[in-house]
Amino acid sequence: MGRSILSEIRRAHVERAKQLLSDTELSMSAIADASGFSNRSRFGVTFQQLAGIPPANTGGWRVRSPRRTYTLPSYLNVERVGFLFRV
Repeated sequence: MGRSILSEIRRAHVERAKQLLSDTELSMSAIADASGFSNRSRFGVTFQQLAGIPPANTGGWRVRSPRRTYTLPSYLNVERVGFLFRV
């Protein structure tokens, strides 16, 4: 076999993380926790060492969440509150 038990455990954790990155929309912290890492930093370092790329560059994972859009209530039309926003 040629590999230590610890390296096999790490490899299994990274494989689980790859699956979660491609199949879910969980945050990096949630993926780190669900795949067995103690924190997000350790997850990122170990993932990059074993996979060769940072976890955020793994296909399927969105780096940024979509921006939220807000609609003003009808009583707050742009003419009344336009000075609060860049129009």
